[in-house]
Amino acid sequence: LDDDAERMGNNLVDFLKNEVKHGRLPENLLPLQSGVGNVANAVINGLVNSDFKNLSVYTEVIQDGMFDLIDKDKIDMISGTSLSPSPDGLKRFYDNIDEYRKKIILRPQEISNNPGIARRLGVIAMNTAIEFDIFGNVNSTHIMGSKMMNGVGGSGDFARSACLTIFCTNSVAKNGDISSIVPY
Repeated sequence: LDDDAERMGNNLVDFLKNEVKHGRLPENLLPLQSGVGNVANAVINGLVNSDFKNLSVYTEVIQDGMFDLIDKDKIDMISGTSLSPSPDGLKRFYDNIDEYRKKIILRPQEISNNPGIARRLGVIAMNTAIEFDIFGNVNSTHIMGSKMMNGVGGSGDFARSACLTIFCTNSVAKNGDISSIVPY
């Protein structure tokens, strides 16, 4: 994780703590959904190092950061459709499978990505954005309007149906040459 990623995770934790403080979220939050990639792992890392505990996760893809939450005894349960660990994460998964299997359940995508279930559970959706516009619209799929970056994936299912939707990204890309904040 670089400094920007750590700051993103810490900012998210501060935001969630404030929501709990003001009674808008319970102390153990609501079920968490996390996208994939470096930003998503940074956000999860912020939760790993936070005071939050007894968390639950209802997501599509389970990455290395979720193993960190289990190892720090922050998680009661993780529901997902697939595992997408790094090579080190896969080794770690197999080395600790007896513990991880107590906390992880894999479900069909029709259940994990079901917008109605996400809505009823009151999921906190945390995904990665490519860019934001000044009106609050988020682009999380396309570069330059036509090049598909990562596929639509579950972020659309979760973002529209979540109790709380959060998109994170760096403010600039390509070593500062491109702004992630655009007029439209």
